Amino acid sequence: MKPLQRARKCSPHARREDKPTRLFKTTSAGKSFPASRPKRLAALALLGFAICLPASAVATATESLSELCRRLEHPQDIAERLHAAEAIAEYGQRAVPPLCALLRHSDSKVREFAGLALVRIGPEAEQAVPQLTAILQVPQELTRATALLALGRIGPAATPAVPAILRVAHDPDWRLRKYAINALASIGTAEAVRALTALLQSDERDLQIAALKAIQQCGPSAATVLPVLLEFGVTASDTDLRDEAFLTAGQLCEVAVDDLSTLLDADQAETRRRAAMALSRMGTAGESAVPALLQALLDPDAAVRFWAARAMGGIGLKDPATQFALVQTLIDADADVRWAAADALHRNGLDAF
Repeated sequence: MKPLQRARKCSPHARREDKPTRLFKTTSAGKSFPASRPKRLAALALLGFAICLPASAVATATESLSELCRRLEHPQDIAERLHAAEAIAEYGQRAVPPLCALLRHSDSKVREFAGLALVRIGPEAEQAVPQLTAILQVPQELTRATALLALGRIGPAATPAVPAILRVAHDPDWRLRKYAINALASIGTAEAVRALTALLQSDERDLQIAALKAIQQCGPSAATVLPVLLEFGVTASDTDLRDEAFLTAGQLCEVAVDDLSTLLDADQAETRRRAAMALSRMGTAGESAVPALLQALLDPDAAVRFWAARAMGGIGLKDPATQFALVQTLIDADADVRWAAADALHRNGLDAF
């Protein structure tokens, strides 16, 4: 039997892939989600359904914007208010000033549905950012969750709200913290990324994991915090946090290649493993790391060799030197490493070896 065939019969186990970590989960510190949703969030669920409806299903062509705004004050019928919010959203930017006025209404339900209309309007609701930010600064305000959703939907234009959103990310209500972190990820600017990075200083592991996963969604804006991510990946309190920090760095692709390549020569085997694991997430963007990965295939630690082979398979085996290095790895002493080499060759159409 050929070396490649023998290697592919070996089933990798612990080092093939790390188990995914849930973004939010129940903790033992009393921060779990309640068994049932508060009534004030029922409208959010209805909005999710209404967003899927065509505009004609909820808008009334004969009603003016002012008439629709009055319908938001309907005292009992939630569906009536929801349909009015949907119809108001069809006015887009034109509807924002009256909706901002309704955000100051004495009835929290009116404020809620005005916020839902702004969620539906999205980026065109930039003018509402100051009023939505003011809502976040009132600790007992019932519409803070809706305000966070609206700010996230507005996107980068909501950057001035980042300091207020960061304060809500420390709120005792874990549900609100979830909305705040999601809003920062949706805004995605350098300021939002720095706010998410600040959450890494928390002593709550779940909050740190959530912040790292949110940073992964921010794209190129996260490049500015690469040094912080790598330092956290070396010094964090537990293995999962360190792994997640390196995987977050790996999402930055070309920006992080040089730093991760350097860490393949670190003194600690765990740091070398995490650097190779992060490079394995880059695909062809990690091409400049190939020389360092070739050396990592000879690392004394089997986990480092495994992830180096995985990374090279994703980057591509474009020249005979890298192909030959993977073929040699087919006789590695570790079964997982042999499988990783065989899989890398297979993914690059080199089964003939």
